[in-house]
Amino acid sequence: MQQTWLVAVSGGPDSIYLLHWALAHLSPIAIAHVNYHLRQQADEEEQYVRDLSQQLNVPIHVYNAPFHPTHNLEAQARELRYHFFQTLCQAHGYAGVLVGHHQDDLIETYMMQVEKNIEPAYYGLREEVYLGGMRVLRPLLRLSKAEIRQTCLEQGWTFYDDSSNQDPHFRRNAIRMDSVSKLTTLQRRMILEEIAQQNAILKERRCRVEAYTKTEMRVEFYRQLEVEDRIGYLRCLLEQEQGGHFRKKHLEEIDKQLMNKQDVHYQTQNAQLVTYEGKILVLPRYTPKPIVLHSLQEIQQLMESPLEKAAFFQIREGKKGTHAVTVFPADFPITIRSVQAGDRIQMRYGTKRVHRFLIDRKVPNWLKQYWPVVCNAQGEIIAVSGLGCDPRHFSDEPTMSVLQYLKLGGMTFTYESRHEKDPDQ
Repeated sequence: MQQTWLVAVSGGPDSIYLLHWALAHLSPIAIAHVNYHLRQQADEEEQYVRDLSQQLNVPIHVYNAPFHPTHNLEAQARELRYHFFQTLCQAHGYAGVLVGHHQDDLIETYMMQVEKNIEPAYYGLREEVYLGGMRVLRPLLRLSKAEIRQTCLEQGWTFYDDSSNQDPHFRRNAIRMDSVSKLTTLQRRMILEEIAQQNAILKERRCRVEAYTKTEMRVEFYRQLEVEDRIGYLRCLLEQEQGGHFRKKHLEEIDKQLMNKQDVHYQTQNAQLVTYEGKILVLPRYTPKPIVLHSLQEIQQLMESPLEKAAFFQIREGKKGTHAVTVFPADFPITIRSVQAGDRIQMRYGTKRVHRFLIDRKVPNWLKQYWPVVCNAQGEIIAVSGLGCDPRHFSDEPTMSVLQYLKLGGMTFTYESRHEKDPDQ
């Protein structure tokens, strides 16, 4: 049995053309219409699409609810629209959704990518993509807006013009009116050839740099690559963790750090790119949460149980050394947290800045945020992993040893225990 395709129909010429194309080539189909209630004729357009579905004997789904965008209207409208399509495809088992993007949209997208200096996965628009597991087809990319509109007029297909498409405050509209609509046939063909050429270069480079992302990348090898391969590698690497597009200037900022610094820490929205022991890694962003312990019994429990909830340290049996601390009843509740700016601890030889200790030990910048310190009930730092405890909490039989121990992105980082042994070992 042939699967049904969902067709996005707004009532504009592009979607009306798409609807008739789908009836001729992909039937059976169903219609999806979104009424944002942002224009006076929105209800009239909805009724027209409803009447059209009845005339064509095509089932229809309508989203008709208040829409109140809070920032980027176009982006939020797109998010709402595609979420509606995904919901329908999942609920009814549709093969996917057809959308009416055409050649002008493709060129506009390319111009915006160039203007924003974006390093995309693809220039322009693909004919087929997957969004949230939903298949999206754009069968009209070879047709210009003018060709689509002319066909609608010749066939007598009624359509509505969206007045918001003439608003120059939207950058895409400005590009459409000032540039794309004025292109000659020759200029249009030249731009399409340029897009195809750029995508061919991207594809060839992507095949090469994707191989780099599947193996361990060392900083030394990275610095031997050509600049475009380095930028392509960074885009692929970050895309795997975060998705979306990255402005080329941001990738160039990361590249500059990797070419000139040994200790690199660059954070994106969901990930962080770091260097560790000469390697380039992309790890999830993670904010360590303090752990509060109220008794010796709770300390013992953490020694005996997996420390998934304390992912930046380990508590082990007390053993003399720079990780050891002795706690007393007056210290409870104690807190084990990550180091903060301005942290200091009283040592036998005076007060020590914790960050100075981390710098002296050459702890990577990104790893410093996951370094454990122990505080007593008064908020005083009584121990720092790898540095030691204050004189009042030193003894030959320490209560516990607190080691920096980080599990992140499927990897374990134990910098201190790897680079320094306790004095008595």
